Amino acid sequence: MPHKALIITSDPKLRQDIENSLQELSLELHHADGYLRTLNLMARYHYVLVVMDLEFSEVNSVELIRRMRELEQTPILVLSAHATSSEEVETLNAGANRYLAFDHPLDTERCLANATAIIRRYLTPDTQRCASILISGNGLKINLNLRKAFLNGQDLKLTPKEFAVLCNLAKHMGKVVTKEQL
Repeated sequence: MPHKALIITSDPKLRQDIENSLQELSLELHHADGYLRTLNLMARYHYVLVVMDLEFSEVNSVELIRRMRELEQTPILVLSAHATSSEEVETLNAGANRYLAFDHPLDTERCLANATAIIRRYLTPDTQRCASILISGNGLKINLNLRKAFLNGQDLKLTPKEFAVLCNLAKHMGKVVTKEQL
């Protein structure tokens, strides 16, 4: 099962440029062009990278970064065609991991190099172990903040007790869990 990345932009040309730059990483790419779609995907899937166009105009991009940080600690690479130092400081302070200023067209080699560096730091043995607790193999994601579980992106609609049992089993994955422990 390949790692997933989320591309957030409403510009089809930029989206294609980002896809071309990330092609070498063999990631499963998801796309969002709206605030609610972005948050929905972030809640349902575990991403190893988010690449976000700062010109994403539906909502303040800095606010979107803050909201994404509430859901997960997924690395965020922000792209800006109209870079200013104050904008860079604001996005990094909001939670972005990297800020890449670019002129059109996007320099796909620089984008790939930044994405690779971010993913390399994110996918340490410790984060991979934690990710396997949240995603146990066949598309299962347990979002502890939302207290929901998703299988292949579909909400399992678990009761609170079912969710607690699933979390307990996930924490002890690969081990026998007794009735008393549950």
